[in-house]
Amino acid sequence: MKTEGFIKPVNIIILISAILFFLNSSLSGLENHFSISNGAGWKSDVDPAFSFRSAADIFKRSKSNSSATIHFNLEAGLQGEKNNGWMFDISMNSLISLQSFENSRMDAGIEGGYILPVNEFHFLAFILGFHNSSYDYKKIKSLYIDPSFSFSYLFDSNSFYALFLRTGVSYYKSTSSLIEYINGFSYFIEGGVRFIGGEINITDAFAGSSFTFFDDQKIKYNRYEDVYYGELDIKGQYYSLYGGVSTEWTAGPWSFPLMLKYIYSRSFDADTHRIVYWSDVGIGQRIYRKIRVDNTVEFSAGVSFDFGDGFSVHAEYLLHRNFSSVGEDFGDYADYSRLAHTVFAEAVYEYY
Repeated sequence: MKTEGFIKPVNIIILISAILFFLNSSLSGLENHFSISNGAGWKSDVDPAFSFRSAADIFKRSKSNSSATIHFNLEAGLQGEKNNGWMFDISMNSLISLQSFENSRMDAGIEGGYILPVNEFHFLAFILGFHNSSYDYKKIKSLYIDPSFSFSYLFDSNSFYALFLRTGVSYYKSTSSLIEYINGFSYFIEGGVRFIGGEINITDAFAGSSFTFFDDQKIKYNRYEDVYYGELDIKGQYYSLYGGVSTEWTAGPWSFPLMLKYIYSRSFDADTHRIVYWSDVGIGQRIYRKIRVDNTVEFSAGVSFDFGDGFSVHAEYLLHRNFSSVGEDFGDYADYSRLAHTVFAEAVYEYY
């Protein structure tokens, strides 16, 4: 079960901003935007595949792997004229682990679509996208790809708030033996509201759900050859419910973003872990069944200083805490509870 990434909450803010930018644009012809950032930091768990790697592989893995990191982000796009509404964006985000290039990652994506004004207050957006997630900077190994389609509705009150509703579907295709079971569709629906407090504050509140249907994992392993072996049947179908709030306060050249999010995820069916003992005929075998339930809290806080002419510096702290029912008992095949801290600072250049 993957509670981060598949939901892609950052797209909510990007999409609302893109649509409002489109509404407020008065220039003719194509408009473009570009941003690039580079920085360094530290992350307490840099394994990019941990949350959804094979259970058999987890047996060989330590609890966490912290490292100093280097960050690089790039985003560029084109926006059509106001009575057209075409939009196109490309992005690349990378995190390089200085301790281990194998645990570095890179995410790249492309999105394009059309924003249709129905009238002064109501707007529709149709977006097609393609995303690839990779790891290991020595060889740049792909983890998975996911083409997607989304449909969005925006109500702009032309005052202090805007409402949005968004739904869509992605198809995930594994490109790595680490996560070869990640094949299938994921559907989502979400909605929210943006409050605009002049030039001082922007606050987004959002909630949604997703339904994911991946392949099951069927794994056989030997655990201490003279003691027992095991068979795992891990279900790949689950749903998630989530909600959160993000806000950014501005005071002159300073800005202070905050984000808090909660995710509840639950498998539709129980995983099965069958253990067969070699040495003790009296025990024979044991079968454990459990429905995986995860409760995840994500929090971030940052500070930025704008030097003008598109240049700024930014520092941020991120917390990811997952409480999983898998890992609490003896018969569990892995421990998916996780605590990850990230701190970083970066220089940013933006052009509009």
